[in-house]
Amino acid sequence: MALPDLALFLLRPLIEQPEALKFHCEQNAAGTRIWLRVAIADEDRGRLLGRGGRIVQSIRTVLNLAAQQQDVLCHLEIYSPEERRR
Repeated sequence: MALPDLALFLLRPLIEQPEALKFHCEQNAAGTRIWLRVAIADEDRGRLLGRGGRIVQSIRTVLNLAAQQQDVLCHLEIYSPEERRR
């Protein structure tokens, strides 16, 4: 499974407003690093982050383990759509 697909698979069940989900994947020229940027509604932010960031950290751990199998580094960034416009 590709990393962007895995990220969406892990994120979608946690959000209540899927229409607000914006997803962007960027990879460096060498193909050794992948940046996954996800915008979600402010109402879903707390649900996705979890207490002390535990849920999002668990998602990052799963993504990093999958990325290690492909010899790449993966970075997941979560923001609200309003932050992205700045």
